[in-house]
Amino acid sequence: MDESVVIKASQLLKDKIAAVNLAEKGYSVFPFLEGTDIETLTRYYFEVQKEQPDHFYSSTHSNDFVFRKKTNDFIKEIILKAMPVHFKNYRLLGGAFVVKPAHGKGILQPHQDWNIVDETITRSYNLWIPLTDVNVENGAVFVLPGSHAKLPTYRGPGISSLFKSIEQHVWKTLTPLPMKAGDALFYDHALLHGSPVNTTDKIRLGIVCGVIAKDAEMQLCFPKNNQVEIYKADEHFFMEKDPMAGPADLTFIKFAEPGYTILSKEQFDHFYLVKKRSLLKRIFGIH
Repeated sequence: MDESVVIKASQLLKDKIAAVNLAEKGYSVFPFLEGTDIETLTRYYFEVQKEQPDHFYSSTHSNDFVFRKKTNDFIKEIILKAMPVHFKNYRLLGGAFVVKPAHGKGILQPHQDWNIVDETITRSYNLWIPLTDVNVENGAVFVLPGSHAKLPTYRGPGISSLFKSIEQHVWKTLTPLPMKAGDALFYDHALLHGSPVNTTDKIRLGIVCGVIAKDAEMQLCFPKNNQVEIYKADEHFFMEKDPMAGPADLTFIKFAEPGYTILSKEQFDHFYLVKKRSLLKRIFGIH
């Protein structure tokens, strides 16, 4: 990947060190929410979510679109208050609760999130915030630093993970990120990450919001035979439709040929574990 693209994407963050971490590692962690906001979000979740899931759950999974929008609006209203402290030239997308149930459930295998922009031009991100302290025991996020800039890929609804057949091998390469409640994990959608089961007796509750550059255009990829179809998209489609059901009335952009559809252990080691020297710290003026 061209380093200039990564540098451009990192300009969303005001703090220089956080921007370098985002560009080089694919993520940055920093304090974000205060205690009162954490309490407000936690209370709201337990008021609206009457039945507790027995698997990993996101409020975006709900078929109740009115509930999804109401929850999205509530989360975004709180998040927007803190955004100007850390971000510039940004656009905040949909917000959702993300829940990992207790008692050994809720594993998320190593994966990359959908790319919702043209990653040759700009980048898309998640702002993930736990509402309780997270660690290895209750399902902290594990990441492979730098994996966001290794191999260009098309990722979207119905497109299988490149790592599906080597997940146990990939787990060995990931690093856990213990975090305090209210801290933010801001990460590139192409960052390889996963989350083990929650072995404690309490749910692991968090929130997540998508973030893109203010002038970025959204798109979405769908599988079509051995190719990928790319469509124009917007926030309303994600909030009001079911992306897993297909592109519906989205406007078609083009076909694309995926370079890889599945990786072997050898290919993964070659593409993701070979380190390359970066000039980003010198460019940002950090020594």
